[in-house]
Amino acid sequence: MASAAAQPPAKRVHRTSSSDTTVVSHVEGVDNPAPHCKSAPRAFNGDNLVIVMVGLPARGKSYIAQKLQHYLAFFHGMEGQIFNAGQYRRKLFGAQQDASFFDFDNAAGAAARETCITAAMNDLKAWVRPGNGRIGFFDATNSTKVRRQWVMDQLAGNVAVYFGQDGAFTAL
Repeated sequence: MASAAAQPPAKRVHRTSSSDTTVVSHVEGVDNPAPHCKSAPRAFNGDNLVIVMVGLPARGKSYIAQKLQHYLAFFHGMEGQIFNAGQYRRKLFGAQQDASFFDFDNAAGAAARETCITAAMNDLKAWVRPGNGRIGFFDATNSTKVRRQWVMDQLAGNVAVYFGQDGAFTAL
């Protein structure tokens, strides 16, 4: 009987769907190879980038921002951080807010929400400084033209800004 070392390397099976199977050869001598890491795209080396999430509440903005941040960090080594307005609201005003807090006719609620957005933007601007090559995600509804213009005014000249809505990203 042949020893285990003399046997040919095992084949790994990679399934792309339930009906499709692709056989991937085992890398000899490596049981769990490290993932291949590509350097950051040339356009972003040393540049700063802000991705502004846009959309109604509970539509996946935070989820997409988290997945994109992990992807860019894992495969491209790009440092990113998410600045979520909801996290700032929970930190500054507590997690339990009734519906009146979000009512457009509630001036006190609007001022409190504006405080949260401003705090998130100030932290984002402090984190994304020229020459660091960092990516910041501004995660809030940003659903009005006035709010998106405010974001552009806040970030003018310092970073490249992309607006993300429904999985599509637009550079401005």
